[in-house]
Amino acid sequence: MNHFTGIFYGNFATKRHYGIYGPLAVGGLASIPEYSLDVRRLANCSATTPTERLGLYAKALLSPASLRIYGDLDTGNTPGFLQLINENFQCKVLNTFGASNFQFDDLWPSAIQMSSFLASQVATHALRADGSVDEVFSTKDQRFYIFQFGPCDSTGCKGAGNFVSDASRILLGSGDWQGPTNGYPQGRMIVFNVAIAIGEEISITTARPSSGLSGCRVIYNFYPINTKTSVIDTNAQITIHRLTSDKMEGLVMNLYGPIYDGPQGNFAGQLVGRSYQWENPSKGVDIMDYQDDCYGKFNCWIPTNFTDPYSDLYTTVATETTTSTSVTRTTVNQVSTEFSATTTSTRTILLPKDLLDVHTSHSTLIITELDTVTVTEKVLNVLTVVETSTLSVDETASSTTYLTLTSQVIETDRPINSTSTQVDQETSFLDLDTTTTTTTTQYAYSIEEQTTTTTTTIIQLVD
Repeated sequence: MNHFTGIFYGNFATKRHYGIYGPLAVGGLASIPEYSLDVRRLANCSATTPTERLGLYAKALLSPASLRIYGDLDTGNTPGFLQLINENFQCKVLNTFGASNFQFDDLWPSAIQMSSFLASQVATHALRADGSVDEVFSTKDQRFYIFQFGPCDSTGCKGAGNFVSDASRILLGSGDWQGPTNGYPQGRMIVFNVAIAIGEEISITTARPSSGLSGCRVIYNFYPINTKTSVIDTNAQITIHRLTSDKMEGLVMNLYGPIYDGPQGNFAGQLVGRSYQWENPSKGVDIMDYQDDCYGKFNCWIPTNFTDPYSDLYTTVATETTTSTSVTRTTVNQVSTEFSATTTSTRTILLPKDLLDVHTSHSTLIITELDTVTVTEKVLNVLTVVETSTLSVDETASSTTYLTLTSQVIETDRPINSTSTQVDQETSFLDLDTTTTTTTTQYAYSIEEQTTTTTTTIIQLVD
């Protein structure tokens, strides 16, 4: 099973051009008029094991065909070719389908059994609507972490209960999915069990569903479920549409119906289904494999041993975003002056010595595949200075002028916003023959600065 990039129990149909990166196995009719097989030359035509030599293994190949292949071509009929290019002279064209290699009728029940086994497992983790992952059940099975979705149909996926994951972002295209905010659990394969109502279909529209994970660690198990009994029905049919704009990486299984491949993006890993065809017959795409990341490193099927990614397979992309926000809040400190016929008294409000008090808070740092650190600075105290000059003239005896001036000088290494307002007020005391002119200049100094620095580290596969 691990030798093939694509395995289909029934028919496999494309139009012209494109290809599959690894070997292809088809239990029905392979209708591939112009196609490239095993583009990345994974077959070994020097091997003594027949399966390791295969580039195409099909019960029947539609004629005439124009093929470019690396590996043995083994069919159950005698096809005709407009062109056949085999890139390794050691590779052969055979007509021994089912005789010297595996039997699809023996292979497929085992595959169904594996899918049913995965579907029966209790969810260990749940993906929430806010993008976080919660552990909901602890198991001693060291092979898998299980996420349960559905039941789903063409209208979406239902999410009921603590054990059911939210599919809106990871599968159904809501928002910009970059993986869980707190990362996936480490150390085991990740299984996404997606239950589809009997006879229904689902469209995968998220750009890159496997974001935040190595494709080598992902298994998508789509299976039909009786919504009344919540039991898998292995005899029912469901349909999968891949409409992602980027790669859908991992082992993707729909053993119970057709897989439609959209005109953008790619399946990238291993694709196993009952049948395959393009969503748009005139717009095809390649089927990609795991490439060198984990091809040939799985010990069994379904894979259970590829857990933590190899360090040399990944690149770290660091993005630093700095946001500065200035907000002004003004508090007025009043300076009041009382007047009389002969005297002027002034009460001055003294400003605190430590006027600018900086408060720094840090969010919790979580070292996962997606790390975010936020540092916030806020000025807690805001300054306003009022400068008042009062000129009082007493005309009852002599022309005596009283001048009172109150001001404050501010020194700080931070930029300070300032505004000034001048108010002239003249008051006449007729019975005392006194005129008081008060000029008030109000200076409002304020600063409140919030700086948020976000450093995002995204672990992703190197294309």
